[in-house]
Parts: sequence; C-alpha cells; structure tokens
Amino acid sequence: MAGAQIKKKKVTLNVTVSPYLKRKIDALVETEEFSSASDLTTTALTEFLLKHDLEQEEIGAVEILIELLQTEIGRKAINAVLQQKGSSPKIPVVEEAKSKIKKIKKEEDDVEILEEFTL
Repeated sequence: MAGAQIKKKKVTLNVTVSPYLKRKIDALVETEEFSSASDLTTTALTEFLLKHDLEQEEIGAVEILIELLQTEIGRKAINAVLQQKGSSPKIPVVEEAKSKIKKIKKEEDDVEILEEFTL
C-alpha cells in the first residue's frame, strides 16, 4: 500500500467569535502562518487543552506535596527523591506547596488568636 493516503477523521464544529477574534484569525491566515481558520482554531484549542491538562495535573501534585510536607516522613521522602535526581530543592511545585502550607498555618494561628480574645 505504498500510495495509500492517510485520512484524518475530523468533525465540524461551528463557533461564534467576537469581531475582534475574527479579525485576528483572518490576519494570521493571511500571513500564511496557518492554512485556514480551521487550522488555526485546531492549533489554538490543542495548545489550550494541553496547557489545561498540565495545570490540572500540577494542582493535584501540589495537593499531594502539601500533604507530604506536613509529615516528617513525607519531607524525608521528598528530600530523598530530590537528592537521587540531583535536583535543586527550589522546585516551583515544592515551593508553591510550602507557601500554601505557611498560609494555611498563618490562617489557623489567626483563628486561634481571635478565639483567645473572644473567650
């Protein structure tokens, strides 16, 4: 089957966009960066959905790290993994988790102080 063509299955999706977006789409298609408005829209949606999926995975990772960082054994496990991988301990997800823990603890401390004054 040397001459066989591969056909991609696509479905038609009709969308309504603002005049501003229509002008931007038309301008990009005119530069021949994209072959059509459909090509641009497919590329944009693919990139958006990949970014969205990654953000959702990061949110889950941060929640797991927050749980781990609140226990001694969890902190030791994270440190062991970081040392094994040769990574810097200033990994953004870890730093974000630490920041959230500090914020939660501060809020808890604030509530305790307020409770002391109201008793």
